[in-house]
Amino acid sequence: MDNQKAADLLFDHGIKVRNQTVLMKNINDSIHSLKDLMDSLVNINIEPYYIYMHDLVPGSEFFRTTLKSALELEELLRGSTSGYNIPNFVVDLPGGGGKRNIWSYRHYDIESGISIFRSPVIDKNKFYFYFDPIAQGEENDVNMENFDQANLDAIIEKIKNKKFEELR
Repeated sequence: MDNQKAADLLFDHGIKVRNQTVLMKNINDSIHSLKDLMDSLVNINIEPYYIYMHDLVPGSEFFRTTLKSALELEELLRGSTSGYNIPNFVVDLPGGGGKRNIWSYRHYDIESGISIFRSPVIDKNKFYFYFDPIAQGEENDVNMENFDQANLDAIIEKIKNKKFEELR
C-alpha cells in the first residue's frame, strides 16, 4: 500500500494523522525542502504538526542545525504557504523542560550558540538550556563530552554578562 492509499484509509475512517519531523542539516533544512514536505503532507490529509530541533545525542552533531537557522526557516515557511501548513517549530529541552516553541527563548547568544528557555508550568524558577551544534573544526567550550549539569555553571558564567540576570 502506498502512502496516499494508507493516508486516505485513515482519513476516511476519521483518524487524524499528524506529522512530526526532525530538522536535519543538509537533508530538510532549506525552505524548498520544508515547503515541499508540508505541501506533500497536506495533499494526503496529514497535518504538519511539529518540526523538532535535533536532540543533543552523541554521534548526531553533523545532523544538527542552529537555532538561528530554524528561526529563519520558520519565518520563511510562514510567509510562503497557508497557515494550516505551518507546523510548530519546537525544541524538546534537555533536563525535563518539555517542548517549547523555538522563538520562546529568554536569551539566545548566537556567538556561543547557547539559548536559555523557561518552562513556568514545570518550574518557574528553573532555566533550561539548548546548545547549537559545534561547527566542524572550530574550538568551542560546548561539546557533548561536557554536556552535563555539573559543567553548565562555567558555560553559563560566560553569558551572564549578556543579560542573563535580566531573565529572572
